[in-house]
Amino acid sequence: MDNAQIAPHVEALKSTDSRVRLNALTALAGYMHKEAIYLLMAATHYFPLPSSDYQANVNKLIKNLAESDREKFIGTLIDVIEHPLGNCDIGDKKIDGDFVVSTAIEFLGKFGNESVIETLVKVLHTPRQTRFGKYPRESAARALGQLGGARATIALIKSLTDEEINIVKGVIDALEIIGDPGTALPLAECLKHPSAIVRRHVLNTLGKIGDEQILPLMRMVTAENNDADGMLGFIGTWAISEVEERVKQGKQAPALFDDTVPRTIAI
Repeated sequence: MDNAQIAPHVEALKSTDSRVRLNALTALAGYMHKEAIYLLMAATHYFPLPSSDYQANVNKLIKNLAESDREKFIGTLIDVIEHPLGNCDIGDKKIDGDFVVSTAIEFLGKFGNESVIETLVKVLHTPRQTRFGKYPRESAARALGQLGGARATIALIKSLTDEEINIVKGVIDALEIIGDPGTALPLAECLKHPSAIVRRHVLNTLGKIGDEQILPLMRMVTAENNDADGMLGFIGTWAISEVEERVKQGKQAPALFDDTVPRTIAI
């Protein structure tokens, strides 16, 4: 198949008539073609009103396409991520190419498997200034959280020291999704982060997956910051009580992937 076959549908996406656009997207969903999938990803960022079911229809089209040939769909998503086509037009909107790549990454997290982990790790660990913008890197963190496993977890832990606060927050969220209590110690290092936003974020996560080993640091950070940051104090108090309750019940964090992750922290 060549681009000429989908060209009429690509042009129809620029229509201001929502029915014409949806028909074009439905037609594009019949092709396992890089440009077609790229445009379907872009369409998830267009929110026409009052067509409230538009978003659901687009997501259903993508889901059906993925399930028709998952392996080929995953391969095409990786091509979209590694060789993006730039900005594109949907209706009266110009959709930023970074958003499209970000969406492709999110669908990789939903429909991918272990084979896509390295692609996601590459995006997450690529400095923003060199290639990928903020959104693809955040999406890569979330996708790794959805897929889980040793390689994903270790890559996420490595990114807890990223220079961008939004990336660190995304990584914390991803580790919470994975939910392995063994990640509590590396997460607890973020309680020393200079950003109060990150400290609040990690306290909230530690309240859900933390164990006895990180209680001293949680108590210290909460006590030291309570007066200056009431929200952090509130979150910290809640998180400490959650961990204390788990300790009381005898629930302990299991070892995480042998000796890959350090099991001690400096307070």
